[in-house]
Amino acid sequence: MPLANLSEDDKVAVAHLATSRGWEIVKRHIEGRIQIVHGRLIRAKFDDLSEVSALQAEVRAYEEVLAFVDGLAREAANNPRE
Repeated sequence: MPLANLSEDDKVAVAHLATSRGWEIVKRHIEGRIQIVHGRLIRAKFDDLSEVSALQAEVRAYEEVLAFVDGLAREAANNPRE
């Protein structure tokens, strides 16, 4: 979802999520998945290059989730509500 489509309250809610213990757990899980996929990309032999594309897309999707939450947390930190 593009940031422009989020209400200010939604942006704040995601920024609060970024400071929670639960987000740290989810973030570690996502980062672990990224490492697993990177490992497969490095070590596996692929007969079908569509497998490589699928794994690359998986990594990009994980990274987009991390960047989404991170970006909103930074935005909230730079523009605190009064």
